[in-house]
Amino acid sequence: MVITAIGQKQDNQFLGEMFANTDRRGVPLLDQNLKSEVDNVWAAGDYVINPTNFISSIGEGKRVADLIDQELRGAAPKKKEMEITRVPTEYVSTPNSLLSEGVAEWSMTAMSRRLVWGDDYAGVGRQGMPMLPTAQRGMGTLDNTLETEMGYTKAIGFEEAKRCLQCQLNIFIDGNRCILCNSCGDVCPHQCIEMISPDRIYSIDNDVELAEMARAELGPFAAAMVIDERSCIRCGLCVDWCPTECLTMDHFRVTPAEERESVGLAIVAD
Repeated sequence: MVITAIGQKQDNQFLGEMFANTDRRGVPLLDQNLKSEVDNVWAAGDYVINPTNFISSIGEGKRVADLIDQELRGAAPKKKEMEITRVPTEYVSTPNSLLSEGVAEWSMTAMSRRLVWGDDYAGVGRQGMPMLPTAQRGMGTLDNTLETEMGYTKAIGFEEAKRCLQCQLNIFIDGNRCILCNSCGDVCPHQCIEMISPDRIYSIDNDVELAEMARAELGPFAAAMVIDERSCIRCGLCVDWCPTECLTMDHFRVTPAEERESVGLAIVAD
């Protein structure tokens, strides 16, 4: 049975004494899977977290529907197709838990090197590979087992590694904390962050109808921030500049294909 509620606040009178543990509003306490202490009772949406936007409610409804289906069928929980880990902008000298999670130290310190130490990765050219001199390559002895490329020294390898744009790092925006000041757009050297009107949002999560609903809810005078990931060079300036810290640089990692499920939203603008 699904109970659909429309209103401005929770009315828990119909629950009676069903739940022993509730919050100050009378809403049952839920676990991480949105399930209550009573068997086969879940809750989601505005009833749980107070009024929010319909996109969040739709997403939470889909999530709890999957959780109910998994429990009723006794299926193992699905694993997300990606793992996202926050990367600090400052240098962390103490042992960092990110290393134990499999995030490379080079990625973890990328923002510190670029923002604090001034890594000029965009201006670093390709480093030449040290080669074995021609006379020592076994021409006279017909020894063709010698390695011609000697490999980078630590110093040269460090310079070559600076050229990596760290494409596994991605900018994320917390819409609830964003004040639409457009500072991130102003500081971005490649203008890949832009404030747009809802009229330019074509689809959300490849759903054109959902974008139409968003435009109707937000109205003609609203604004949205979008990021062109293809143009982003992961310099971290927007993260460092944001006055409300709603921008973060997160490490993206794909989980094994057999354990994936679709997660997250993709906003497509014209």
